[in-house]
Amino acid sequence: MRNRILLLLCAALLLLSVCGCAAKPEEEVFLEIAGKSCSSFTETLNLESLELTEADLSNIGKLHALKSLTISAIVLENLDFMKSLKALETLSLSSCQVRDFSALAELGALKTLELTHTVYPGAEATLCSVTQLEDLAFSSTGACDLSFLSSFTNLKKLSLFGPVSDLTPLSGLHALETLYITQSQVSDLTPIGSLTNLRTLLIVQANIRDASPLSGCTSLETVSLQLNQITDASPLASLPALQSADLQSNPVDLSTIQGIALVSVSDDAGQEVHYRYGTVVTPDSGSN
Repeated sequence: MRNRILLLLCAALLLLSVCGCAAKPEEEVFLEIAGKSCSSFTETLNLESLELTEADLSNIGKLHALKSLTISAIVLENLDFMKSLKALETLSLSSCQVRDFSALAELGALKTLELTHTVYPGAEATLCSVTQLEDLAFSSTGACDLSFLSSFTNLKKLSLFGPVSDLTPLSGLHALETLYITQSQVSDLTPIGSLTNLRTLLIVQANIRDASPLSGCTSLETVSLQLNQITDASPLASLPALQSADLQSNPVDLSTIQGIALVSVSDDAGQEVHYRYGTVVTPDSGSN
């Protein structure tokens, strides 16, 4: 009789154990998502910022208060699981190899998108409907067609990294105020010559020889064209708002910098030298 009771007790304990392991409570799932960020289920549901690496994303759509989300090193076919994140304002994806971004078009609050080695080759076309963006950072290790950007008329800041060559799709982005392009194959600035709201321009390590198209960018305040092939800097002198230009590592003819308020170039030894209206700025004269 005693052995029978013990067997029944063991069976009951085993049944409870199995039932308990069958499915994790929703609270436990969310707390695992949040990691050490939160101490309670309620606090997790009210999360406004979250960073994830190699996590289960199936329940992310229930975090309706999220405003900022960072996801790294997770291969994603699409972003449909984000459709319910209506409060999301900033999204950063790194090494995620996304094939379809179209779900982001439904997130009206999304203004900032950062994509680092995340766009599957050819998938950039699925970004064309995400036109609510104001700030986009896009890096690519392979050839990239920027045609999808032609509809991004709300963009105020654009950062591009990689073998970009043709800037024609940017010609209609008249709201653009800041443009960063690094390690590209850009040689022609003509497409951005009509961007009259552009205030900051950085195109580093490209193939630019002619800066004259920038004469139409009448709001430019800061220009950095390091590591290009510019010899004539005089077109920059016609920019009424220009405060500084960085032309280091360019074969600049110093006779062409006379009209520029402040310009940095490289001397024969590769050292940075500052000129104010053609005169070398020394430590003693820098504050004058």
